[in-house]
Amino acid sequence: MADGQPIIQGSGAWKNNAEDSATSLVNDAKGRADGTGLYLFGAQSGTQSPGGDGLYSVSFKGSAVRGYSYEGDGVYGASRRSGSGVHGVSSSGTAVYGEDTGAGTGVHGQAPGGLGVRGTGSGTGVVGEAIDQRGFGVQGYNRHGLEGGYGVFGFAGVGVWGDGRIGVTGRGVSDYGIGVEGDGLGQGAIGVFGATSATSGGVGVYATAANSGSTALQVQGTAVFSSSGRAVVPAGRDRFTVTGPTIGPASMVLATVQEDKRGVAVRAAVPDPAAGSFTVVLTQASPTETAVAWFVIN
Repeated sequence: MADGQPIIQGSGAWKNNAEDSATSLVNDAKGRADGTGLYLFGAQSGTQSPGGDGLYSVSFKGSAVRGYSYEGDGVYGASRRSGSGVHGVSSSGTAVYGEDTGAGTGVHGQAPGGLGVRGTGSGTGVVGEAIDQRGFGVQGYNRHGLEGGYGVFGFAGVGVWGDGRIGVTGRGVSDYGIGVEGDGLGQGAIGVFGATSATSGGVGVYATAANSGSTALQVQGTAVFSSSGRAVVPAGRDRFTVTGPTIGPASMVLATVQEDKRGVAVRAAVPDPAAGSFTVVLTQASPTETAVAWFVIN
């Protein structure tokens, strides 16, 4: 079919409507109508057809559908019911790809009452990649700012997982703000848990205060240490050896008698790193057993 001929409707053979140059449709209403260049409708509801596509476009190498707008949306998709406004399918590439050549947003999702953007996958639901060294792969922002709300919320066996030189970083930018907060709600739950798998030199939780007027670690409530305990010196003896806690060359042992006995006190607490123990030595033996509390540092 040569150029300049009318389009044959209802023709299933694409060769019947073939042309050698592009076809242009221009609405020159200039404000007298809605300005739409082309309306295409698929099978209407209520017919025996399950419903067709308003537009089906195929390209061998280029873009099957390409939209360009001077001021509005390049491509706009809307669904009146439960369908998707825009649906993309790809067997190996990217189903939906958004690119902004300036300082705008590649893909923007907005839902007044639902989810702005949702990703589902057998592996990772949503992946964000930052090209700049100081950029963020994924950034969450709440319009209420510091007044409340969550920038990023994760719900799973592990709500938020970070893997890198620094796994997770939190920063409180307001006065008396909190950099990282953990809240354990279940019975026996742990608010914040730190562990290290390093063979040597590792630290599970490290606290530091850069200024002399600040505090590295503040505890409100009961503090429990596995390197502390209570020992009992038997009656008639002036010393007792405690085994169990980790004792190293730099370990220091603090010990004090837990009852008032005239002339009976802790004379020394002597660590033995080779044996992994320490010995509590009293000033004198007591006719009754003596309770001693101990605490190992380093």
